[in-house]
Amino acid sequence: MGLDFTPEQKQISAVFFEANNDIDIYTEDNQKDHKFYITLFHRLLDGSGIKLNKTYQLGSKDDVIECCKKDNSSRKHIYIVDGDYGLQCEKYPNDLQSIPHLYILDFYCIENGLICPTGFIKAIDNFTGGVYSNDEVLSFLDYDNTLGNITPKFIELFFYFSAYQELGERIDYGCLARYIISKTNKLNINAIQKKIDDIIALSKRKGIDKELTLLVQKREQIFKKDVKTLLKLVSGKDFIIPYIVLTIDLQIKKMKKKTYAGQTMEWWKYNMVQFCNLDKFENLKHAIINA
Repeated sequence: MGLDFTPEQKQISAVFFEANNDIDIYTEDNQKDHKFYITLFHRLLDGSGIKLNKTYQLGSKDDVIECCKKDNSSRKHIYIVDGDYGLQCEKYPNDLQSIPHLYILDFYCIENGLICPTGFIKAIDNFTGGVYSNDEVLSFLDYDNTLGNITPKFIELFFYFSAYQELGERIDYGCLARYIISKTNKLNINAIQKKIDDIIALSKRKGIDKELTLLVQKREQIFKKDVKTLLKLVSGKDFIIPYIVLTIDLQIKKMKKKTYAGQTMEWWKYNMVQFCNLDKFENLKHAIINA
Protein backbone atom coordinates (compact mmCIF):
# COMPACT_ATOMS: atom_id res chain seq x y z
CA MET A 1 0.00 0.00 0.00
CA GLY A 2 1.40 3.45 -0.94
CA LEU A 3 1.86 6.31 1.48
CA ASP A 4 -1.00 8.77 1.75
CA PHE A 5 0.26 12.36 1.63
CA THR A 6 -1.71 15.53 2.40
CA PRO A 7 -2.11 18.19 -0.32
CA GLU A 8 0.40 20.37 1.56
CA GLN A 9 2.96 17.55 1.64
CA LYS A 10 2.50 16.96 -2.09
CA GLN A 11 2.96 20.67 -2.70
CA ILE A 12 6.13 20.86 -0.61
CA SER A 13 7.59 17.82 -2.39
CA ALA A 14 8.07 19.98 -5.50
CA VAL A 15 11.30 21.32 -3.97
CA PHE A 16 12.94 17.91 -4.49
CA PHE A 17 12.29 17.97 -8.24
CA GLU A 18 13.22 21.55 -9.10
CA ALA A 19 16.17 20.45 -11.24
CA ASN A 20 13.80 18.41 -13.43
CA ASN A 21 11.21 21.13 -13.97
CA ASP A 22 11.33 24.67 -15.33
CA ILE A 23 7.85 25.21 -13.87
CA ASP A 24 5.84 23.60 -11.08
CA ILE A 25 2.35 22.62 -12.24
CA TYR A 26 -0.30 21.68 -9.68
CA THR A 27 -3.69 20.21 -10.59
CA GLU A 28 -6.73 18.51 -9.16
CA ASP A 29 -6.99 14.68 -9.07
CA ASN A 30 -4.63 12.10 -7.61
CA GLN A 31 -1.34 10.34 -8.27
CA LYS A 32 -3.04 7.76 -10.53
CA ASP A 33 -3.69 10.62 -12.97
CA HIS A 34 -0.05 11.74 -13.13
CA LYS A 35 0.74 10.01 -16.43
CA PHE A 36 -2.33 11.59 -18.01
CA TYR A 37 -1.22 15.08 -17.00
CA ILE A 38 2.40 14.58 -18.02
CA THR A 39 1.24 13.37 -21.45
CA LEU A 40 -1.09 16.36 -21.83
CA PHE A 41 1.51 18.94 -20.85
CA HIS A 42 4.29 17.35 -22.90
CA ARG A 43 2.10 17.58 -25.99
CA LEU A 44 0.87 21.05 -25.12
CA LEU A 45 4.34 22.47 -24.45
CA ASP A 46 6.11 20.71 -27.31
CA GLY A 47 8.49 23.18 -28.92
CA SER A 48 8.21 25.69 -26.08
CA GLY A 49 11.59 24.81 -24.58
CA ILE A 50 10.02 24.26 -21.16
CA LYS A 51 11.43 21.25 -19.29
CA LEU A 52 8.78 19.32 -17.37
CA ASN A 53 9.16 15.85 -15.89
CA LYS A 54 6.71 15.90 -13.01
CA THR A 55 3.39 17.48 -12.09
CA TYR A 56 1.62 17.50 -8.74
CA GLN A 57 -1.94 16.25 -8.24
CA LEU A 58 -3.19 17.75 -4.97
CA GLY A 59 -6.72 16.30 -4.71
CA SER A 60 -9.90 18.37 -4.80
CA LYS A 61 -10.46 21.81 -6.28
CA ASP A 62 -10.56 23.29 -2.77
CA ASP A 63 -7.22 21.61 -1.96
CA VAL A 64 -5.60 23.17 -5.04
CA ILE A 65 -7.00 26.62 -4.26
CA GLU A 66 -5.84 26.54 -0.63
CA CYS A 67 -2.33 25.44 -1.62
CA CYS A 68 -2.21 28.17 -4.26
CA LYS A 69 -3.15 30.86 -1.73
CA LYS A 70 -0.29 29.79 0.56
CA ASP A 71 2.37 29.48 -2.16
CA ASN A 72 4.92 32.31 -2.03
CA SER A 73 7.57 30.54 -4.11
CA SER A 74 9.71 32.63 -6.44
CA ARG A 75 9.80 29.78 -8.98
CA LYS A 76 7.54 29.70 -12.01
CA HIS A 77 4.39 27.91 -10.90
CA ILE A 78 0.74 27.52 -11.81
CA TYR A 79 -2.28 25.93 -10.13
CA ILE A 80 -4.98 24.60 -12.47
CA VAL A 81 -8.60 23.98 -11.46
CA ASP A 82 -11.81 23.01 -13.27
CA GLY A 83 -14.20 25.69 -14.50
CA ASP A 84 -17.25 23.96 -13.00
CA TYR A 85 -20.52 25.81 -12.43
CA GLY A 86 -18.77 29.18 -11.98
CA LEU A 87 -18.33 29.55 -15.75
CA GLN A 88 -22.03 30.37 -15.96
CA CYS A 89 -21.87 33.08 -13.31
CA GLU A 90 -21.65 36.78 -14.16
CA LYS A 91 -18.56 36.94 -11.93
CA TYR A 92 -16.65 33.80 -10.98
CA PRO A 93 -17.61 32.88 -7.36
CA ASN A 94 -15.41 33.69 -4.36
CA ASP A 95 -13.25 36.07 -6.39
CA LEU A 96 -11.07 33.14 -7.49
CA GLN A 97 -9.91 34.93 -10.63
CA SER A 98 -7.97 37.40 -8.50
CA ILE A 99 -5.77 34.73 -6.86
CA PRO A 100 -2.22 34.96 -8.26
CA HIS A 101 -1.00 31.88 -10.19
CA LEU A 102 -4.45 30.23 -10.16
CA TYR A 103 -5.71 29.23 -13.60
CA ILE A 104 -9.39 28.34 -14.02
CA LEU A 105 -10.10 26.16 -17.05
CA ASP A 106 -12.46 27.79 -19.53
CA PHE A 107 -14.55 24.61 -19.75
CA TYR A 108 -16.25 22.48 -17.11
CA CYS A 109 -13.44 20.01 -16.36
CA ILE A 110 -10.15 18.81 -17.83
CA GLU A 111 -11.94 15.94 -19.63
CA ASN A 112 -14.00 18.41 -21.68
CA GLY A 113 -10.84 19.50 -23.47
CA LEU A 114 -10.24 15.96 -24.76
CA ILE A 115 -13.54 15.52 -26.56
CA CYS A 116 -13.16 15.29 -30.33
CA PRO A 117 -13.61 12.53 -32.95
CA THR A 118 -9.85 11.93 -33.30
CA GLY A 119 -9.41 11.15 -29.61
CA PHE A 120 -12.15 8.52 -29.68
CA ILE A 121 -10.94 6.95 -32.94
CA LYS A 122 -7.40 6.50 -31.63
CA ALA A 123 -8.59 5.22 -28.26
CA ILE A 124 -10.65 2.50 -29.94
CA ASP A 125 -7.70 1.68 -32.22
CA ASN A 126 -5.54 1.12 -29.15
CA PHE A 127 -8.10 -1.18 -27.55
CA THR A 128 -8.85 -3.27 -30.62
CA GLY A 129 -5.45 -3.35 -32.27
CA GLY A 130 -6.81 -1.36 -35.21
CA VAL A 131 -9.34 -3.96 -36.40
CA TYR A 132 -11.82 -1.21 -37.34
CA SER A 133 -11.18 1.36 -40.04
CA ASN A 134 -11.54 5.05 -39.25
CA ASP A 135 -14.74 5.12 -41.31
CA GLU A 136 -16.20 2.26 -39.23
CA VAL A 137 -15.36 4.03 -35.98
CA LEU A 138 -16.82 7.29 -37.26
CA SER A 139 -20.03 5.44 -38.06
CA PHE A 140 -20.13 3.97 -34.53
CA LEU A 141 -19.40 7.39 -33.09
CA ASP A 142 -21.82 9.42 -35.24
CA TYR A 143 -20.25 12.37 -33.44
CA ASP A 144 -22.47 15.29 -34.43
CA ASN A 145 -25.74 13.41 -34.00
CA THR A 146 -24.59 11.82 -30.73
CA LEU A 147 -23.81 15.19 -29.17
CA GLY A 148 -26.88 16.76 -30.75
CA ASN A 149 -29.08 14.20 -28.98
CA ILE A 150 -28.06 15.41 -25.53
CA THR A 151 -27.30 19.09 -26.10
CA PRO A 152 -30.54 20.96 -25.26
CA LYS A 153 -31.65 18.93 -22.22
CA PHE A 154 -28.24 18.58 -20.60
CA ILE A 155 -27.54 22.29 -21.01
CA GLU A 156 -30.90 23.10 -19.42
CA LEU A 157 -30.14 20.71 -16.55
CA PHE A 158 -26.74 22.32 -15.95
CA PHE A 159 -28.30 25.79 -16.04
CA TYR A 160 -30.32 24.74 -12.99
CA PHE A 161 -27.37 23.02 -11.30
CA SER A 162 -25.25 26.13 -11.73
CA ALA A 163 -27.93 28.65 -10.74
CA TYR A 164 -28.75 26.71 -7.58
CA GLN A 165 -25.07 26.55 -6.64
CA GLU A 166 -24.60 30.23 -7.39
CA LEU A 167 -27.20 30.88 -4.70
CA GLY A 168 -24.92 29.14 -2.22
CA GLU A 169 -26.63 25.74 -2.23
CA ARG A 170 -25.13 22.31 -2.77
CA ILE A 171 -26.61 19.84 -5.23
CA ASP A 172 -25.88 16.20 -6.05
CA TYR A 173 -26.18 15.97 -9.82
CA GLY A 174 -25.21 12.30 -9.94
CA CYS A 175 -23.93 10.76 -13.15
CA LEU A 176 -25.19 9.83 -16.60
CA ALA A 177 -26.96 6.62 -15.51
CA ARG A 178 -29.50 8.69 -13.61
CA TYR A 179 -30.68 10.42 -16.77
CA ILE A 180 -30.84 7.72 -19.44
CA ILE A 181 -33.14 4.79 -20.01
CA SER A 182 -31.42 1.65 -18.74
CA LYS A 183 -29.21 -0.18 -21.28
CA THR A 184 -29.92 2.34 -24.03
CA ASN A 185 -28.50 5.66 -25.11
CA LYS A 186 -31.93 7.28 -24.96
CA LEU A 187 -32.29 10.25 -22.66
CA ASN A 188 -34.80 9.81 -19.88
CA ILE A 189 -36.55 13.14 -20.36
CA ASN A 190 -38.79 12.45 -17.36
CA ALA A 191 -35.78 11.90 -15.09
CA ILE A 192 -34.14 15.12 -16.28
CA GLN A 193 -37.35 17.09 -15.78
CA LYS A 194 -37.84 15.53 -12.34
CA LYS A 195 -34.37 16.70 -11.29
CA ILE A 196 -35.14 20.20 -12.51
CA ASP A 197 -38.50 20.14 -10.67
CA ASP A 198 -36.73 18.94 -7.52
CA ILE A 199 -34.33 21.89 -7.68
CA ILE A 200 -37.23 24.31 -8.17
CA ALA A 201 -39.09 22.74 -5.22
CA LEU A 202 -36.00 22.99 -3.00
CA SER A 203 -35.52 26.62 -3.96
CA LYS A 204 -39.15 27.38 -3.03
CA ARG A 205 -38.69 25.81 0.39
CA LYS A 206 -35.60 27.94 0.92
CA GLY A 207 -37.33 31.09 -0.34
CA ILE A 208 -34.93 31.57 -3.28
CA ASP A 209 -37.13 30.42 -6.16
CA LYS A 210 -37.44 33.90 -7.72
CA GLU A 211 -33.68 34.35 -7.65
CA LEU A 212 -33.25 30.89 -9.19
CA THR A 213 -35.64 31.71 -12.03
CA LEU A 214 -33.84 34.98 -12.77
CA LEU A 215 -30.44 33.29 -12.87
CA VAL A 216 -31.68 30.55 -15.22
CA GLN A 217 -33.28 33.15 -17.48
CA LYS A 218 -30.02 35.08 -17.57
CA ARG A 219 -28.15 31.95 -18.62
CA GLU A 220 -30.67 31.30 -21.37
CA GLN A 221 -30.02 34.80 -22.71
CA ILE A 222 -26.23 34.47 -22.61
CA PHE A 223 -25.63 30.89 -23.79
CA LYS A 224 -26.92 29.20 -26.92
CA LYS A 225 -28.10 25.61 -26.52
CA ASP A 226 -25.60 24.26 -29.02
CA VAL A 227 -22.74 21.76 -29.00
CA LYS A 228 -20.15 24.45 -28.30
CA THR A 229 -21.99 25.36 -25.10
CA LEU A 230 -22.44 21.68 -24.21
CA LEU A 231 -18.67 21.10 -24.41
CA LYS A 232 -18.04 24.16 -22.26
CA LEU A 233 -20.69 23.92 -19.52
CA VAL A 234 -21.64 20.23 -19.09
CA SER A 235 -19.35 17.76 -17.30
CA GLY A 236 -17.26 15.82 -19.81
CA LYS A 237 -16.18 13.33 -17.16
CA ASP A 238 -19.60 12.42 -15.76
CA PHE A 239 -21.93 13.05 -18.70
CA ILE A 240 -20.52 13.66 -22.18
CA ILE A 241 -17.72 11.07 -22.46
CA PRO A 242 -19.78 8.31 -20.78
CA TYR A 243 -22.67 9.05 -23.17
CA ILE A 244 -20.42 8.86 -26.26
CA VAL A 245 -18.83 5.63 -24.97
CA LEU A 246 -22.28 4.14 -24.37
CA THR A 247 -23.37 5.11 -27.88
CA ILE A 248 -20.28 3.48 -29.44
CA ASP A 249 -20.75 0.38 -27.31
CA LEU A 250 -24.40 -0.04 -28.31
CA GLN A 251 -23.62 0.40 -32.01
CA ILE A 252 -20.92 -2.25 -31.91
CA LYS A 253 -23.16 -4.61 -29.93
CA LYS A 254 -25.61 -4.49 -32.81
CA MET A 255 -22.84 -5.86 -34.99
CA LYS A 256 -22.16 -8.58 -32.39
CA LYS A 257 -18.57 -7.47 -32.01
CA LYS A 258 -16.42 -6.76 -28.96
CA THR A 259 -17.57 -3.83 -26.84
CA TYR A 260 -15.82 -1.21 -24.74
CA ALA A 261 -18.07 -0.25 -21.85
CA GLY A 262 -15.82 -1.93 -19.29
CA GLN A 263 -12.99 0.57 -19.79
CA THR A 264 -12.49 3.03 -16.94
CA MET A 265 -12.59 6.80 -17.29
CA GLU A 266 -8.83 6.79 -16.60
CA TRP A 267 -8.33 4.46 -19.58
CA TRP A 268 -10.33 6.71 -21.90
CA LYS A 269 -8.59 9.86 -20.63
CA TYR A 270 -5.10 8.46 -21.08
CA ASN A 271 -5.77 7.09 -24.56
CA MET A 272 -7.61 10.18 -25.74
CA VAL A 273 -5.02 12.65 -24.44
CA GLN A 274 -2.34 11.07 -26.62
CA PHE A 275 -4.13 11.98 -29.86
CA CYS A 276 -6.96 14.49 -29.27
CA ASN A 277 -7.04 17.94 -30.81
CA LEU A 278 -5.49 20.39 -28.32
CA ASP A 279 -7.19 23.57 -29.56
CA LYS A 280 -9.35 23.87 -26.42
CA PHE A 281 -6.18 24.00 -24.30
CA GLU A 282 -4.63 26.94 -26.16
CA ASN A 283 -5.40 29.44 -23.38
CA LEU A 284 -3.94 27.07 -20.80
CA LYS A 285 -0.80 26.67 -22.90
CA HIS A 286 -0.23 30.44 -22.95
CA ALA A 287 -0.92 30.67 -19.20
CA ILE A 288 1.74 28.02 -18.46
CA ILE A 289 4.33 29.61 -20.76
CA ASN A 290 3.72 33.05 -19.27
CA ALA A 291 3.40 31.96 -15.62
